[in-house]
Amino acid sequence: MTDKIALFDMDGTIADYDSAMKTSLARLGNEEIPQDLHVDNLPPWLEARMGLIKSQRGWWKSLPVIKSGLNLMQLCADMGFNIHVLTQGPKRSKHAWAEKYEWCEEFVAPICEDYGISVTRSGKGLHYGRVFVDDYPPYMQEWLKHRPRGLGLMPTLETNKSFSYPQVYKYNPSNWKTEELIEKLKLAYDRN
Repeated sequence: MTDKIALFDMDGTIADYDSAMKTSLARLGNEEIPQDLHVDNLPPWLEARMGLIKSQRGWWKSLPVIKSGLNLMQLCADMGFNIHVLTQGPKRSKHAWAEKYEWCEEFVAPICEDYGISVTRSGKGLHYGRVFVDDYPPYMQEWLKHRPRGLGLMPTLETNKSFSYPQVYKYNPSNWKTEELIEKLKLAYDRN
């Protein structure tokens, strides 16, 4: 195995957690659902509903695919990167950890049969990779703190549009494959 690893977040990068959660929340009531479900000051009723949804068996396994994320993963695999999924596991829904693995077996294994997966509950900063693809700024910052030569790739979303960092290239999920992105991946792959 080579050290040329591309780490991929799951929720918000290759699996559409937000749209699935908003759809599930809408089924439970008419209250206004905030655009960003990842802020610290969500109303208690919303936290409780989200916890209920995440605890349902099968919910994590049925998350929709984010095609641009899987296409980017395919590009990285084609370039020779070892693919590793790095995802945060919910603390109160232990079965979600297994369902995340099942999701990856269905959608990641066809791209890279020998992919790796780490489900963590303590952040992502200590995991090695030359490239890290994640939509969530705190995880990206934590990883870059330990990887000064690493390349961060981030899909541009409403929830991270104001985030910027010198080592992070933000890509448009609907037009992700640019010459600049490909060149950055080549540089990350070829560096000593």
